[in-house]
Amino acid sequence: MKQSKITMEPIQVTLTDGQQAVSFFDETAGREHVLIVDDDAHLCQMFLEYFTRCGYEASAAMDAAEALAAAQEHSADIVILDVMLGNDDGLEVLSKLKKAHPGLPVVIVTGLGYKDDVLTEALEKGADGYMSKGGSPDGVLVQIKRLLSERKQRAR
Repeated sequence: MKQSKITMEPIQVTLTDGQQAVSFFDETAGREHVLIVDDDAHLCQMFLEYFTRCGYEASAAMDAAEALAAAQEHSADIVILDVMLGNDDGLEVLSKLKKAHPGLPVVIVTGLGYKDDVLTEALEKGADGYMSKGGSPDGVLVQIKRLLSERKQRAR
């Protein structure tokens, strides 16, 4: 997905599957940047709007290639990553993100619920958090705040 910038108003963008979404990415704002990686355009839209309202920059990627490029190009501070990305394996994306950006916090979000084998593999590959898609966005926000705070503490 091509990233768009805003000054005051959200900008409509077309996602790779042809669906419309709103991008709230503003690389000049200086706020912490949340990258949402999910192949569900509606979920991406919900997270984009929610995190923007909470004071974060937010952008979305809908597959592995977009996720890896966006993390590099837009200096994501944290990633919300779906385990199942259509034809891509989210846990493989997690491994690649952690290899390229070892200090980048990644929260795994899945529609599979809390399956022990998926959770174990995600943690082994470096996931910093894990949430079910059925959970409240507030739960993800709590994890994001905690992980970003921890990241700032380590940087000092």
